[in-house]
Amino acid sequence: MSAFLLSIANTGGKTLKNNANAVVVFASTSAIAKKMAAAHFDGVGDVFDSADVTATELIAATDWNGWTVKVIVGGGLGAGTDGATFTVLADGTTNTMDEIAAALVTLINAHADIAGAEYDAATNTLTVAAIGDGIGDQQLTVEMIPPGAYENVPGLHGAIVDGGIAGAVLTVVLPLDAAVIPSVPVACRV
Repeated sequence: MSAFLLSIANTGGKTLKNNANAVVVFASTSAIAKKMAAAHFDGVGDVFDSADVTATELIAATDWNGWTVKVIVGGGLGAGTDGATFTVLADGTTNTMDEIAAALVTLINAHADIAGAEYDAATNTLTVAAIGDGIGDQQLTVEMIPPGAYENVPGLHGAIVDGGIAGAVLTVVLPLDAAVIPSVPVACRV
């Protein structure tokens, strides 16, 4: 079942219930969504069942395409105090979390001070650094930035293990491939 955002142009001459100029309706088609909205707004609902209404189908994302995933290791790598940032932009060929994690492993293991990065698809655990890398005492940050957004969305990944002793691992639990992928399909003024 789909969801439809039905919106009416904000112009005069329309009588709206509670000044609503938009409504979200779950229905199988936009035509049925318009009929449902008309039935819901007794006496004034016909305004939602007209050619003046824009019906936008709200579709949930099915992959991570367009998301930016950053893994940031705090300072203290090698002889310097600089950290490292590893970034993957999901695209048409790297759009599942397993594919994104594989790309991150390749990037991370290419760093001179890290050789033990790996990914366990069964647990969705990305090991950023192994015990032998000797950087388990560093801070690990993971950012997940949606398509078209400017900021990280906190809370999408699971537990991070970091800041222990040098001879420990740095890990993060990434979202499942089958996770509900958050999205903002449309922005509107109601």
